[in-house]
Amino acid sequence: MNGSEINKPIYSKKEFKKKYNINQDDKIITNISNIKYFKGQDRSISILKKIKNLNCKLFIIGNNFSKLYYLILKIIIFIFNLRSIDKKIILMSTTRNEAMTILQYSDVFLFTSRLEYDPLVIKESILSSVKFVSYDVGTVKEYAKKGFGFCSNNQLQLANKLREFAEIRYNKKKNLRYAWKNILPEYLKLFKSM
Repeated sequence: MNGSEINKPIYSKKEFKKKYNINQDDKIITNISNIKYFKGQDRSISILKKIKNLNCKLFIIGNNFSKLYYLILKIIIFIFNLRSIDKKIILMSTTRNEAMTILQYSDVFLFTSRLEYDPLVIKESILSSVKFVSYDVGTVKEYAKKGFGFCSNNQLQLANKLREFAEIRYNKKKNLRYAWKNILPEYLKLFKSM
């Protein structure tokens, strides 16, 4: 799902809400990554269960599916959606442009990977001006310290911060420090030094 830039949304926010049956009070939470066990989409669902009285839709968006894990997630999500009145989970594989559109319309980005170094999708959430809530993996803590989001390994803390960020509707200003034209030279330096 990772790409090299954040494009303008492919449809309006009104069209987005109509397409996915999103109510005015619904908060949008997004998790974007390959659908594999180590990416931790199951942990997204566990965190969502801990949040009380929050109308929301969680978009789990990915490609590069592990078929067994995908099937297990579908079953878990089906049962969760049957039992939940105020929260719904949408599991989908889509184009990069649509994934980035959904991210840009999100209230918060939820990152649940079990193993990472310097996740590009965290930078994409920053570029989209969407605060993130993440497990403490790789370099995520450095971005959290700069005020772009929150990280912890405690699910209750993650759930509480997710609720807080979803309710305050983060200020959607672009942060050019994390534009790809500025990030790419740093990556090239890192690879050349290896």
